[in-house]
Amino acid sequence: MSVVAWDGEWLAADRQGTSGNLKIQVKKIAWLADDTRVAFVGALEYGMALVDWYAAGQDPAKWPEFQKDK
Repeated sequence: MSVVAWDGEWLAADRQGTSGNLKIQVKKIAWLADDTRVAFVGALEYGMALVDWYAAGQDPAKWPEFQKDK
């Protein structure tokens, strides 16, 4: 289970990732160059792809393919 919490001032997330039965430490909050913070839950590679898309300007034409059917 992933947890991201925002109370209007603080942004917090757990740091556990799982690969099979292996637990690993990951970052689920990203600080962008303009001081924006974004967080995600779910698969790490998908979350990072969305962070990259957001950081690149959120162009709807470049919305990640894996998200288009959901």
